[in-house]
Amino acid sequence: MKHWPEIKAAREAFHDLGERHGLQVRAGAVYAPAYFPGGAAVQVEVLTEDLVLLMLHAVPVAEGAAWISALHAVLDVPEGRLPAPNTWVSTTDDVVRHDRELDELPTAGV
Repeated sequence: MKHWPEIKAAREAFHDLGERHGLQVRAGAVYAPAYFPGGAAVQVEVLTEDLVLLMLHAVPVAEGAAWISALHAVLDVPEGRLPAPNTWVSTTDDVVRHDRELDELPTAGV
C-alpha cells in the first residue's frame, strides 16, 4: 500500500499531458505471481478519449510511480508529435533504467 499514493500522484500528473494529446492513463493492481516478485504489479494503460487501448504494460508495484513518470517524459512532446505507440513501452523502460543508473552513481562528498 505504501507505493499507491505515489502511483496515484504520477497518474494525476499525466492529466494535462493527456488532455494535450487526447489520452488518458489508467493504473491498477494486477496479480501475476509468475512474472512479478510477490505477485503484485501495476498495470498501466494508455487509452484515447474514445477508449481505444494504445498501450498496456505491467511493472512491479515499487516501480509503478517511476514508470508512469518516465512514460510522461516520453510522451511530453508538442501536440501532434507523439511517437508511435508501439515504441512507448521500450522507450519508457529505457528511461526508467537510465534514471535508476543515474541514482546509483556515487556522489562527490564535500
